[in-house]
Amino acid sequence: MDRPMPRRLRAADQGPLDWLVPFIPPVLRVNRDTRAKIRRKVEQLLSKETLESMALTLRPHWRSIAFYSFVVSVWIGGLVFINHNEPEFAVAYVILSGFAVLGYHLLFGGERRADGISAYSVFNRGAQRMLGSLSAEQFENEIRHRQPGYEDVPNPRRRYQAAQDPDQLDEVYDEGDPEMMEALKLSLQEKKREARRARRTSRKK
Repeated sequence: MDRPMPRRLRAADQGPLDWLVPFIPPVLRVNRDTRAKIRRKVEQLLSKETLESMALTLRPHWRSIAFYSFVVSVWIGGLVFINHNEPEFAVAYVILSGFAVLGYHLLFGGERRADGISAYSVFNRGAQRMLGSLSAEQFENEIRHRQPGYEDVPNPRRRYQAAQDPDQLDEVYDEGDPEMMEALKLSLQEKKREARRARRTSRKK
């Protein structure tokens, strides 16, 4: 029984880089259909209509684009200069640049409301509790109502019940636990802050 002979590729079907296929890892190989789709996608992205729409979209932000392009160019130039002359300070330059960007973002970046609450405690002057965070009382109840031997076992349902219902468990475990003492201190500090805010509010009225 004659087996069908494998079809040999014609020279017209072979691409100029097909000789590289045996040297490319299988995970990185793509067939001709995929390459054709990639070419069409690139041509679509580089078409005149796409470039015009991108230009119209970016035109209102040209000042910001020019500013950040200038800053990035200066930063890259500084990095190349330091790496060429003092390479041991290149890492410190990158780290300090990261801190500078973080400080700029905290002070000037982003759109914030005047009455918004910051996630960073140093910018949260009223010490208001963020949505979803535990209060000092809830944290105290969580520490107080732990069962012995289950400190490291996560139990979200029990944790939620203990935080919502302080009288759920009457027995108090680990009275000498430093975590519980720390929770008590936090609770007292929270109550003192609330009392001071109440006094200031009453004085203003």
